[in-house]
Amino acid sequence: MKRNILNWICTCLIILLVAACEDELPTRANYTAYAFSDLDVDGGSWSPILLLSVSAISIDVPADVTSNEYQNELASLKSETESLNGDEKRAVDYWTNNSVLRWNEIALELIAKYNLIPGPNDDGTYTLPNSVSPEGPPPFPFAHPPYAVRALAYLSVAQFDGLITAWHYKYMYNREAPYVVDNTINAAYKQNKVPSYPSDGAVIAASARDILSVMFWKKNI
Repeated sequence: MKRNILNWICTCLIILLVAACEDELPTRANYTAYAFSDLDVDGGSWSPILLLSVSAISIDVPADVTSNEYQNELASLKSETESLNGDEKRAVDYWTNNSVLRWNEIALELIAKYNLIPGPNDDGTYTLPNSVSPEGPPPFPFAHPPYAVRALAYLSVAQFDGLITAWHYKYMYNREAPYVVDNTINAAYKQNKVPSYPSDGAVIAASARDILSVMFWKKNI
């Protein structure tokens, strides 16, 4: 019985050692385009976690679709979408298929980068990461497991509250997507009936950038 347990422990340790020696952590996955199973029209009425209410963030009223400002934006957008090269199309697919998971991948990479146990000094003592000198050595922060959990929790909460706010204003202003207003525009991503203003992708990106900048310093993002 003891030998079986010892063999099991050794096997687990070998698996963990092999996993720890992977060249790239985490591995970025390839996602295929998907359709919304539900538009969550009432999403703007959901209860945010940290925001007192969705009105805590104000979003300007969008320009009228008949205005020169909006028409100029449409013309610019049409020109941009017609001239996308291969790399740009792949970038669009990469970020629009699942932008929440993309930012979580970035967060995991930062956590892996900064989850480095400080080495000993010449006298045997250890110097802990210090926010006053983030360049180190050792580099700040030390992304140990509790810090990593906190970073991922903050990131998810910011995205969740941001999307609730976005959905509130989306259905308040009910701005149709550019390819609906002008059917000569070729959509660069999978079409859906969710109002386009404000951009949910921009909300996810802005909230992720701000949270990760605070957790891992702007110079590292």
